[in-house]
Amino acid sequence: MSSSAACAGSTNRQLAEAIPSDVSPCSHRAGGTLTSSSPEYNGTLPAVIKNTIDWGSRPFGANAVAGKPVAVIGSAFGQCGGVWAQDETRKSLGIAGARVLEDISVAIPGSPVRFADLHPRDDQEAAAQLAGVPEGLIAATTRAEVA
Repeated sequence: MSSSAACAGSTNRQLAEAIPSDVSPCSHRAGGTLTSSSPEYNGTLPAVIKNTIDWGSRPFGANAVAGKPVAVIGSAFGQCGGVWAQDETRKSLGIAGARVLEDISVAIPGSPVRFADLHPRDDQEAAAQLAGVPEGLIAATTRAEVA
C-alpha cells in the first residue's frame, strides 16, 4: 500500500462513524463499474466531484469504489481537453481504492466551440473515443472476473 493510501485509510477509519446520514447512502450505491466525466475548472476537477469522491471513499477499503474499475474521461474549453482535471480525479479515486483504468482516456478539447453547432454523437472523432469507454470497462470487468 502506498504511503498516501495508508494516510487516507487512517483518516477514513477515524471518520467512518462520523458520516452524516444524508451522505451515507452514496457510499453504498456504486454498481460494478464507474465512469467519471466532468469539466475542468481552473486546471482541476470541480469541488462537487472531489467532495463526492471523498464522501464515497468512506470507510476506506469497504467503500463504494473499492476495487471497482473506473474510467475517467472529460472535455473542456481549453486545448488539452480537461486532462488536468482527469489526472486529479484519477489520483483521488485511486487513493479511495478504485481500480483506475489508465488505458481508457478521452480528452476532448474546445468542447463549447466544437459542439456549438454539432452534437457530440455527430462528431466522428468524439463518438469513436467515447465508444471505446464501455468496451474498455466491459473488458476490465471480464478480466477481473476471470482472475
